[in-house]
Amino acid sequence: MYCLTNLLKPDSSNNSGVKIINYNNETSIETFKNVINLLSYNKNGYDKIYISLGSKINETFIKFDSPEKKRNKKFLSNSTEQMIPVFIKTCNYDTRILSVVIDNFETEQNINKNIVLLEPEKPPNVDIVIFDKFCSQPFLTELIKYFVKLFMLFDMNQKNVMICNYIKYNNKTNNEIDLYSQKMVPETIQKVLDNEEFEKYAYCFYQWFGYNFYLYNFIYNYKIFEIIISVNNNYLTDLEILIKQLINDEYDNINFEKNNKIMLTEPKMLLVMENIYDITSDCTYKYEIATSLRKYFYEHGQLELSYD
Repeated sequence: MYCLTNLLKPDSSNNSGVKIINYNNETSIETFKNVINLLSYNKNGYDKIYISLGSKINETFIKFDSPEKKRNKKFLSNSTEQMIPVFIKTCNYDTRILSVVIDNFETEQNINKNIVLLEPEKPPNVDIVIFDKFCSQPFLTELIKYFVKLFMLFDMNQKNVMICNYIKYNNKTNNEIDLYSQKMVPETIQKVLDNEEFEKYAYCFYQWFGYNFYLYNFIYNYKIFEIIISVNNNYLTDLEILIKQLINDEYDNINFEKNNKIMLTEPKMLLVMENIYDITSDCTYKYEIATSLRKYFYEHGQLELSYD
């Protein structure tokens, strides 16, 4: 595991096995690129690349405002899965994977806390790079361009790369920086991907649903959902209704087992389910980084599909 931080000094004591690279604001992005380039060269490229922004753990437990029966109950945070999803850490060991965590950690203690959580989850075939950096628009633009060019260099299948944004806030915030980041980050990423030269990877950006109890572990394809929202403003309500039908919600946690089979015929909802992924579910497909909800529920006998 590699940690790029402007908080830790080169001689800092560290027993975690994490390589710490010190940088300053002028050389940070170049240092980061050099580390990724070196890792890529040593591995002769990667089969899958997963990049997360805003995924650090802030609190071990979280609470949801709704539904009412869940209110004031504590639930374990999924931040570890945001940084290294189950579909990444359960891949076959012959699959070469790079997982990049980019966030503003603020303190050395917070960095170490996240490293301690990640180390037991790290399989031998996964390289994890932690980059402690606030995502300004210029930095983010340069970063995404760099990674897309890396995808192109290794001619990676677009289904095997994933850029995920987890910058969301549990409570409604009036903080101008927070509000700006929530809007700027996804718009900036998609704008870069929409460049004609990056057309192959235009649909590789995913956004977290945030602190919604039924959708908490899910990410969605940002570009596809822009289209869906333009024709159906109620898709989120419809999606919640469907998820409630598919899950067993008698207990404190969502359970996908022992449920009635649902027939899904509405084309837009089929498209929605095809472009949502669960970060707590595995993926057994070599040529896909994750399994869509549509495929997951269908393969588990909970969903019947009709395209009539």
